[in-house]
Amino acid sequence: MAKKILLAGHTGYIGRQLSAFLQKEYEVHGASRSAREDGQNFTCDFTQEDDVKRLAQKVVPDHIILANGSKDIKYCQQHPNEAFLANGNSLRYLFSAFPTTPVIYLSSDYVFAGLSGGYKETDQPDPATVYGESKLLGEQIGLASSDRFCVVRISALYSSQAAFLQYILGCFKEGEAADCFSDAFYSPVYCGDFCAFTATLLEKGVAGRVFHCAGERVSRYEFAQTVAKVFGYPKELVLASLRGTAPFIFPDLSLDDDWSRTVLGVKKSSLSESLNAIKEELAGL
Repeated sequence: MAKKILLAGHTGYIGRQLSAFLQKEYEVHGASRSAREDGQNFTCDFTQEDDVKRLAQKVVPDHIILANGSKDIKYCQQHPNEAFLANGNSLRYLFSAFPTTPVIYLSSDYVFAGLSGGYKETDQPDPATVYGESKLLGEQIGLASSDRFCVVRISALYSSQAAFLQYILGCFKEGEAADCFSDAFYSPVYCGDFCAFTATLLEKGVAGRVFHCAGERVSRYEFAQTVAKVFGYPKELVLASLRGTAPFIFPDLSLDDDWSRTVLGVKKSSLSESLNAIKEELAGL
């Protein structure tokens, strides 16, 4: 019998990707504020303790994946109390309702200051945003509350639906230049790689650890140049710009995930490989 997964935030961008991937091997039940109750999925506001208690009476999962919470960095900065509740303090309700269930908490590269990059799993977090602080709080509460809890910090996820990729391709299709920062580095990870990474983590049942899941370290300008090459557009359509005072864009938020991938035995696709997979997907639509 397939293991039962409770996926919190299954209606969001990350949740939709994970749900589609995991349904091949698992019985996936989603839960979110916007979900419609249908026996498979459940309505639940994870910031409300009574909601979480009721959810525990409806589903008994083998694993829980937390892809929910507040991810709008600007909104979190303006509404810190909501951010800390959604991304951190509400985990206490979850552990009270599901005290023995293994939990995978999806965290972020924003737990780091974004100044030096190449951050390893053991590096000391130093968030420069309320969003990053709230995700770090969630990590700390989870690791202190349960020995069946693990953290997966991810860089910017991209798929055919990713906003930055759609912006770049939209510019190219119109024959317009895409203006991209050449001094802002990160390690965007292909959704297919991330989903496979998460599935391996479920299989191995590793807990009490912090993992990183990332792609190649590139600037946004380099990412767009690779998009142009893979999709057959002139590289002159990519313009380099400087981040200046752009909010929440840091010099280098890249993650190093060598240890995580070695422990789990999962490979990392190159940026070109991932973009070619997306190109094939879009060609089949």
